[in-house]
Amino acid sequence: MALIDCHECGKSISSKAKTCPQCGAKRKSHVGRLLLAYVILSIILGSGAKTMISIEKAEKDKLETARVAALTPEQRAAEMKQRASEQKAQAEAGKETTAVYVCRDFIKKTLKDPDSVEFIGMSSETPVTKEKDGLYKVGVAARAKNSFGATVPSVFLCRARYVGGDNWTLVSMKEAPM
Repeated sequence: MALIDCHECGKSISSKAKTCPQCGAKRKSHVGRLLLAYVILSIILGSGAKTMISIEKAEKDKLETARVAALTPEQRAAEMKQRASEQKAQAEAGKETTAVYVCRDFIKKTLKDPDSVEFIGMSSETPVTKEKDGLYKVGVAARAKNSFGATVPSVFLCRARYVGGDNWTLVSMKEAPM
């Protein structure tokens, strides 16, 4: 316990006292100052990090531009073709994942108690087969309550067609008990 001076009357008071025993003045809190300092420091560090990221991105862009400029036309064409095939593969993988979620949504809509459904396994583990014309065949395992309230495990075989944008249509769905 240390003695400090009261900011109002100047008398010595305990550092643990909340008010001055002589004049009744409350001790000043330094929490507001600390909070303000923390906010200012966060802003400074955040803007500095953003600036560093911008500088790194500009340097990467400059190096990429120089690298592309050094390529022959044949190399540029081959690189563009490879990038296009990678983007197409990513888009297809995205459609397969979306097909799983679309089929899960269709399944929920057909159940007696849609809130009781529990899908078994991760969506990444769900088997998806791409067929022709944007048709995806998905096998989904789930547990849900039936009309009697019993939880029953089932496998749903769902076929959904990608129409475009965010639009999918259900082609067929079959349920088989596990």
